[in-house]
Amino acid sequence: MGEADKHWRALSEGRPLVDSHAAKMEELEGEAFWIQNSLKVVLDRYAPGKEAFARSKRWWTADIKQMRS
Repeated sequence: MGEADKHWRALSEGRPLVDSHAAKMEELEGEAFWIQNSLKVVLDRYAPGKEAFARSKRWWTADIKQMRS
C-alpha cells in the first residue's frame, strides 16, 4: 500500500487545486478525467484485478457459498 501511496502522491504533486464553486464545467470534467486515469494507472500497477468472466459474480463470497451448502 505504501508504494501505491507514493506513486499517487508523485502523480498529484504540484497539480493546482480546482475550486469547485468557481470552476467552469470543462475544468471540472478535465479534473475528473485526470483523476480517473491517474487512479487507473496506480491501481493497474499495485492492485491488479481478477480476470472477469461472463458468469463471474463479485458478490458471491465464500461465506455465501458455505451458507448455500
